Amino acid sequence: MKRALLCAALCACGQTRLTQATPKAIIDTRPIDFGTTPVLFPVERDVLVTNPGIVPLHLSQIAASDPAFSTAATALELDPGATSQLHAIFTPPQPGTFSGKLTLQTDDPATPAAEIDLTGVGALTGAIVVTPLSLDFGRVGEGQTVAKQLSIASTGQADLYLGSVAAAPGAYALVGSIATPATLATGSQLGVDVRFSPLPASEAASGSVTIDSSDPAQPRVVVPLTGSVNHAPVPVAQASALEVPVGSTVTLDGSGSTDADGDLPLRYTWSIDAQPVGSTARLATPDQAQSALTLDQPGIWSVLLDVTDSTGLPSLSPARVDIRAVPPQQLLLQLVWDEVPPDLDLHFLQQGAELDSAGDCYWANPSSWGPVHDGDKLVGYGPEIVEWAAPAPGTYSIAVVYADAHGSLAPTTNAQVRVYSQGVLAADLAYRFTHQGEIWNAGTIRWPPGTVQVP
Repeated sequence: MKRALLCAALCACGQTRLTQATPKAIIDTRPIDFGTTPVLFPVERDVLVTNPGIVPLHLSQIAASDPAFSTAATALELDPGATSQLHAIFTPPQPGTFSGKLTLQTDDPATPAAEIDLTGVGALTGAIVVTPLSLDFGRVGEGQTVAKQLSIASTGQADLYLGSVAAAPGAYALVGSIATPATLATGSQLGVDVRFSPLPASEAASGSVTIDSSDPAQPRVVVPLTGSVNHAPVPVAQASALEVPVGSTVTLDGSGSTDADGDLPLRYTWSIDAQPVGSTARLATPDQAQSALTLDQPGIWSVLLDVTDSTGLPSLSPARVDIRAVPPQQLLLQLVWDEVPPDLDLHFLQQGAELDSAGDCYWANPSSWGPVHDGDKLVGYGPEIVEWAAPAPGTYSIAVVYADAHGSLAPTTNAQVRVYSQGVLAADLAYRFTHQGEIWNAGTIRWPPGTVQVP
């Protein structure tokens, strides 16, 4: 160990001498009387130790001579100028008077060892009664939790010391927190809630609650825990086809769903998790093993299936099937608006083309260069549609013209242009028109890949 060197100048003879610095220990060696405490009820007292030196102080071989006494540590290091505490503990194993010594050694040459007298009296005993002696949680479903309660009563002549209360393994746990160590006054009781939450893929599960206390007759009580697992059913969803033309009806089949425990029959719940904008389609028989869905809009449909076994336990997660409704055309534009009198016109233009020119696909030029305009909706809502079965590579513009207010006293209207590329919604664009003659340059389409860029 390194030791600092203290340089002292000695005036005599004009010589200088180097002196090695040593640790210094100040230890409170006054006798400790722990007084009277119940049997197995630990009592702690502190012994102050100070290091007034300029190098670290080391304490070692810290021990008590009698088993009724103990220490929290067998060694200690103190920095220069620091003060610390040695924790001396008295835990009487039985009624009676106990005495012993706490001894330790230091690396202070002036105080190489220290000794402290210890005395204490153990009187009266605590007693624990735990009810019930075991807990059976029965059959519990995966993903579910059942809680039951234990009662811990202090029935002895003295207060009961609770060292710890713990449940194991992971499927079992205490509900809330129980701060231990704790004191349970004689004549009182404590309720402890224990929960059973079966883990996925577990079989019948056993565990225990372990309670350590100051009852000398039974210092450790182990309460057995038992339970069995109701395994959740597993949904399996299939579709008669995963890619169909718009307007097709797809059959959905969940009859492949299973339950590992044989808790049949299963109950089925189909639901639509996602569907294209504007669709009003509904599942034909959402509570049967087989259902059907008519895909009334182009795009992706996501359908979920949940199943429930005959005990009422649902599946942990739904099965999912994604179905794509493909339009007969690869590119489709749809214009809708929210007022009846105004008339809006959809224009789909070649790169660089002007409105109402030969390169503009609109109501007056519906099919001259590739795409097809399905006709002018003179008033109200739309939709106006431009579709193109096999688009030529290029960049195209989308514009909407507020053609006529038709005398509306409230000429504003909210418009939406939806662009479907390969049957998937590529863009949903919105604009608020305020007056007749207004033009909305909604964006451009690059084909391929069918991406939409807004200005």
